[in-house]
Amino acid sequence: MEQARQKDIDGGDDRLAAKAVGRWRSGAPLALAPDQDDRAMRVPNKINNFDFRQEPVNDDEGERTPRFAHIRKTYPRDARPREEGGHADNLHRIVRRGIPFGLHFDPALGRGQDAERGLIFNAHCADLDDQFEFIQRIWSNNVNFQQRGDGPDPVIGTEGQATLHEEGATQQLDFRRFVHTTGALYAFAPSKRTLQRLANGDL
Repeated sequence: MEQARQKDIDGGDDRLAAKAVGRWRSGAPLALAPDQDDRAMRVPNKINNFDFRQEPVNDDEGERTPRFAHIRKTYPRDARPREEGGHADNLHRIVRRGIPFGLHFDPALGRGQDAERGLIFNAHCADLDDQFEFIQRIWSNNVNFQQRGDGPDPVIGTEGQATLHEEGATQQLDFRRFVHTTGALYAFAPSKRTLQRLANGDL
């Protein structure tokens, strides 16, 4: 992200971070608040109620929410390529929760605050290959998804060049990987019905 900062993207680090994630610090999506953070979007019926090709704004080029943005890479919504079946339905979706650990990061504290911190990522899915692994392999780490040269997901993807579109101009960003997996576990979680049948001795 250093080269991206050197190119002086209008709005500074907060705007660059929002472009990488697809949301501002408050959680407001760029799709609904493209120019500045808007905490009014934090209410449940707004914060996730959007598409990338919604009327009256068609953000196919990614000028509001870049096509490399984390939330667009991991769930492209209505912007899923036609060759993959058009609309991004529920086939590849997962239920996930992140549990942060370590000291809260406060950029106002300046340098020297690099304490150990991270996220315990917990995802539930019915098919590892078509859901969790598909999102990682086919969408997040694919520099040509959704279109050639879009770049990797800057939050959980691999390193690589990404293309930022803003107001008809394009800019090449050089993302360096800063999220590293230190452990992983695939666990089978039986359904309530299966647990009940086990308890009753039916299985």
